[in-house]
Amino acid sequence: MTTLPQIPMENSDAAPCPEDDATDQRELPTPEELTELLPQYETHQVVGVGGMGAVYLSRQVSLDRWVALKVLPLSAARDEEEARRFMKEARAMARLAHPHIVSVFDFGQTKAGHLFLAMEFVEGGDLHWRIRAGEMTPERARAVIAQLCEALQFAHEHGVIHRDIKPANILITTDWQVKVVDFGLAGDLNAAPGSDEAAYGTPDYVSPERLIVGALVDHRADIYSLGVVIHELLTGLTPKAAGSEAGKGLPPGFAGVLSKCLMHDPERRYQSAAEVRQALLSAGRAATQAAAPPSPARRPPAAMQPSSEAAERAAQMAAVFRRRQMMSNLGWTLACLIALGALAWIVWRDHYQNAATEPPKVESMENSAQ
Repeated sequence: MTTLPQIPMENSDAAPCPEDDATDQRELPTPEELTELLPQYETHQVVGVGGMGAVYLSRQVSLDRWVALKVLPLSAARDEEEARRFMKEARAMARLAHPHIVSVFDFGQTKAGHLFLAMEFVEGGDLHWRIRAGEMTPERARAVIAQLCEALQFAHEHGVIHRDIKPANILITTDWQVKVVDFGLAGDLNAAPGSDEAAYGTPDYVSPERLIVGALVDHRADIYSLGVVIHELLTGLTPKAAGSEAGKGLPPGFAGVLSKCLMHDPERRYQSAAEVRQALLSAGRAATQAAAPPSPARRPPAAMQPSSEAAERAAQMAAVFRRRQMMSNLGWTLACLIALGALAWIVWRDHYQNAATEPPKVESMENSAQ
């Protein structure tokens, strides 16, 4: 049998929203009862209880793998709106096959009527727990931010808005891989917002337009929440909790990027998670270059620098070479002059010898008779 995973005490996939009433645990089955209601899953313990239900650690018997079972109370199954939201979450997650988004394996109802969702079990802890445990380093923060941006970009490209991005909904594996979870408030980019949707969300992370009933809410609401999460990840506090100290402690250049994420008007924010990732990468590179000391002028290594004796010998050899080159050039010049003089003398001699031996011209008889 597969070894039982270690679960952090504060880890909870279903962290409650402050606006929600606490789930009545009397409506939720015990692990033993859930095993009877869903015999295909061997349930071991409750991982967490949230505003909408509970999450159990279970083993899928047929495949011998650990899964997270999210189970709603019986009252939710009888509530048409609650059932609709849960089904929407299951379908939204099922269409998002991405390394940084939790996978969905199954969806349905127990024998007693509880709605349940079987998901990939993530061994580790959520981002909220990781931050509070002091486990975040600059290198880990950069990796988490990049992966979170990739997950949101993928969801948005596939028409899904999360609308509840917060540290409790970002799971971190033991090797620091991001897994975004809990799409219970997910929206369709192609659908108009409902009048009842603004009541849900977590105040510190929710975008301004989410608080306006009937307002247009698109993927840029996630960009706002992303900015809040990154601020908390790097400073330990949300901008709202930090108050006048918001932005303090951020790496150089990051404050401007997060300020744009948190613009009240969605049109003035970054328009995609990919843009946020690129802006943060650029800010990080600029800060690194600014902090680096100026590089010294390049000089040859000491072993390559000639000593004074070697330099003197080289100078002497160069002088000898120059003298030899000069003598060689002079010799060639003299040889050329001698050759030209000899050639001129030969031409002159041949010319005058021919002139002396040539017979005198005799006029024709005809001319002499005249």
